[in-house]
Amino acid sequence: MAARRPNVLTIPPGVPFLPTLARALLDGDLIPGFAPRHDPLALASATIFLPTRRAGRALRDAFLAELDGRATLLPRIAPLGDVDEDAGLADAPDDGEDDLSPAVAPLERRLTLARLVSRFAATLDRSALKLDAEDGPLIPATAAEAIHLAGDLEALVDSVETEEADLTALDRIAPGEHDRYWAITQSFLQVALRAWPEHLAEIGRLDPARRRRLQIDAATARVTRGTGPVVAAGSTGSVPATRRLIRAIAEADQGAV
Repeated sequence: MAARRPNVLTIPPGVPFLPTLARALLDGDLIPGFAPRHDPLALASATIFLPTRRAGRALRDAFLAELDGRATLLPRIAPLGDVDEDAGLADAPDDGEDDLSPAVAPLERRLTLARLVSRFAATLDRSALKLDAEDGPLIPATAAEAIHLAGDLEALVDSVETEEADLTALDRIAPGEHDRYWAITQSFLQVALRAWPEHLAEIGRLDPARRRRLQIDAATARVTRGTGPVVAAGSTGSVPATRRLIRAIAEADQGAV
């Protein structure tokens, strides 16, 4: 049997995006054979992924306007992709079957990373690194500096998880005349790449960025198995996990992008 051609559609520029999306889904123009305008229960079987929660609220309003106040069950609308002030990093699609460990709280993450940074500073072997007196500012000396560096590590962890980066090649970098400073950097990075994951394993929690990626991968698996009509619309991001989900939706029997 020939593979299904990906169902990818566009909405012309200048046309109201969300009202057009709602109308097309209701009338069966998005997913062939699925036209729930006159079935108050069928629409609830659909899932729609949008970039943000704000877009989701606007789409709900568009459905209500299109249905002109008729009683109906709206589709499940989930935020995906780039986050804004209304959507936290840990927000991701799930269907109530989420058996992942909980994410560590943002404040707890920042304070724990700061503590690990302070431990790094206290145990750093200055003699082995041949540090000079002027190298002092490279090492956090106060709680404020440790918290600031913890924020940098958070950004690194988020980037590594989101982009699914492989950092194993870092140990093979030969910085030449700057090797003394690179040794400090390598030691510092181990806080995020080794100490932080070990801490999370001990307490049975997940980093928010990793949990979100695992949730998206779980959603991709559910779409691949077939879980009813599913749509991804708008600017849904370009990170690897999101791309896999969008591709699965486009290729699903009842999917549309």
